[in-house]
Amino acid sequence: MGCGSTNIPNELKESPQYFRQEELSYINEQKEKLDDEIKKGTKKGEDHIYPIYSKIDLDFTKRNIILKEFIVFYIPNNYSKNTAVYNELPPIQEISEYIEKTDFENNKHYCKINGSSKGIKNFKCMSPEKKYDKFKRQVEFEIDIKDKEKNLITLEIGYKIKLYNKLGLYDLFFYCSEDNTLNLCSFSFIVDDNYMICHPDNYKFNEISKYKLFAFNKKNTSLTLKDKRIKLKIENELDEELLSNFSKEEINQINISLNTIEYHYGFRHLIYQKVVHNIKE
Repeated sequence: MGCGSTNIPNELKESPQYFRQEELSYINEQKEKLDDEIKKGTKKGEDHIYPIYSKIDLDFTKRNIILKEFIVFYIPNNYSKNTAVYNELPPIQEISEYIEKTDFENNKHYCKINGSSKGIKNFKCMSPEKKYDKFKRQVEFEIDIKDKEKNLITLEIGYKIKLYNKLGLYDLFFYCSEDNTLNLCSFSFIVDDNYMICHPDNYKFNEISKYKLFAFNKKNTSLTLKDKRIKLKIENELDEELLSNFSKEEINQINISLNTIEYHYGFRHLIYQKVVHNIKE
């Protein structure tokens, strides 16, 4: 089985903002594998489509944070229907505590097939009604002859969200549900100077830089971010009696530390230490 991208449709090749070279190679491998399995009869073709790759792209550089979800499907040549329905769970359940539910209720999202919304027949996006409910979305989209000939089609779903935390600290965890056909997902995170990426784990990411993280085909991944625009003040956290133990200079130093330290999820952090010796006689 080859690992090149020669069989990838032009729609994917010409969309570098969507997929990197290793992603295109992987998609091509999965396509060739399904071609062989359907020819041998080990996979059904007539009434089945197959999700073969998924990716979450989270861009923090926009005024409204954009969370994009990409799913690439394999469409058999002899697929008999003109539409398909996809309703598996998105891997964003664990970050629901940071997402304002009104962003979903007010339909601040979009859905596209191969970069166009024309092929979308129906799209529902539902936020959890209760604390432990899950985000749900269902998409019905058209499949034409060209899609069957190329065998690949890309579904793009975008969510305009707002992350809220009064401390400006976000421990974002993404998990692929065991109920999904695909239990692996790639993740791309883009930030700017307004955010600090805190202690990313090398084994979770294929690329780590100041402004970007990329994880390829993971069961789950996590990201800790500090929003540097939200300034923390120790005066807002301690009562007057405890605060009286520090001078103005010390309080200023504590605040500097609070706003510049790289936080590490699950760890306690020493921000400032002061020892007072009260020596008598």
